Amino acid sequence: EGWTSPRVTAALTAAGGLSIVFLAWERRAAHPLLPPHLLRNRAFVAGLAAVAALFVQVFGGLFFFGQLFQVVLGLDALHTGLALLPWTAMMIVLGPLGGRLADRYGTRLPILGGLALVVAGYAWIALVTRVDVSYADLVGPLVMTGVGASLAMAPASAAVVGAVAADEVGV
Repeated sequence: EGWTSPRVTAALTAAGGLSIVFLAWERRAAHPLLPPHLLRNRAFVAGLAAVAALFVQVFGGLFFFGQLFQVVLGLDALHTGLALLPWTAMMIVLGPLGGRLADRYGTRLPILGGLALVVAGYAWIALVTRVDVSYADLVGPLVMTGVGASLAMAPASAAVVGAVAADEVGV
């Protein structure tokens, strides 16, 4: 319907209003779901932003790639899943590398480097994608995006957990 349609505008306004109500409620609750003081912790908020960006790219990528492979390339569901292996395999195989890099250099470098690779991979996909795109044109950016996600995911989670006191980790 478009970003300026009345339904979308109303939904975004309602979401903003409900977010304000949630924050006001949490400030007064004896045991808030998310203690408001955590939102003043820059490391916590930055870690949450990185985790959110990574999950948006993973789930958005699954939707986008599913559409691209099935509608544009004409693959069935099984072959679409197989075509995603260069992307997902990188996340599985290289996931521990992000944690090791974070242990050695801190969380900032692998998070920023990983997110940069994710952005570069999606930019590469945007540049090569056209109606007659071949799967071979997509393998490189799929690998790059998967490598970026694998480098950033564990350090981003560690940044969130490491930014709070031990008694608040479960929150």
